[in-house]
Amino acid sequence: MVLSVLSERRAFQPYGLQGGDAGSPGLNLLIQPNGRTMNLGGKMSVEVHPGDIFCLRSPGGGGFGRHPQRSAKGPEEARPRALLFRERGSFYYYSRSQEAIEGP
Repeated sequence: MVLSVLSERRAFQPYGLQGGDAGSPGLNLLIQPNGRTMNLGGKMSVEVHPGDIFCLRSPGGGGFGRHPQRSAKGPEEARPRALLFRERGSFYYYSRSQEAIEGP
């Protein structure tokens, strides 16, 4: 059997935007039963045999924006406020209808 890999961001990690940090690069490994581990790189075709393990580690996404400065008051004060979204949509209305209490 032949394993073909066609992936990106193995040599260069994903970049960040607007001052965000770079992400982590991905990794494609072929681990053979005898313990040998081969780094397949981003684009490769290789013959595999029973007992071989293919390990695909996806790259981590790059960050967006600068991290806010830590406040002297502690990390809780420096943390941006979470956005609260009102639930809506067909699943929300379906759940509400199933949870409704019917009177006598």
